[in-house]
Amino acid sequence: MLPEALLEESVFSGKKGIIDGLKKFLTFDLKDKALIELLNSYNSVCEIRHCCVHRFGKLGTKNAIELGLSNHKQFIEKPLKIKASDAASIADLLITLVKSLNNEIFRFILERSATGAELDTGRGKGIGWTWNKAKDRKTYNLYYKIFASQLDATPTVEAGELYDRFRSIFSKVKNR
Repeated sequence: MLPEALLEESVFSGKKGIIDGLKKFLTFDLKDKALIELLNSYNSVCEIRHCCVHRFGKLGTKNAIELGLSNHKQFIEKPLKIKASDAASIADLLITLVKSLNNEIFRFILERSATGAELDTGRGKGIGWTWNKAKDRKTYNLYYKIFASQLDATPTVEAGELYDRFRSIFSKVKNR
């Protein structure tokens, strides 16, 4: 099955969709307060996007309620005025959100790969890390390549260094 087929009918245009998707696909409960705050801000961006795409650039009542009616009621049915600085702030928020979610999901998946009893292969917890860099390199790099940023101005820490950090935290887990 294609990975895209798993995401059919999934919606990520809001905090709820992202949190529900993380639970559904990864059994991951997002608890990080900073990430939840980023998702709250993302919700606001999604409301603005909805106005631009579906309401001819005007703020609707439901959107105003979601954004906070007391602060937005004077803008209902009026055209949105988004400055370049607003667009830049939105872009910064989206980049920060994606990178933060990416890092948190990577951390969660690696932790589960080392400690997860549900992944028991008959050899103990997790997927059977040896904690030998040479032996684990191929498996670790499969995970790393999914999550490492290729185009970011701030490059992702090298795979070997991240593996060393991972090993130092989880090598005490009995995998075999």
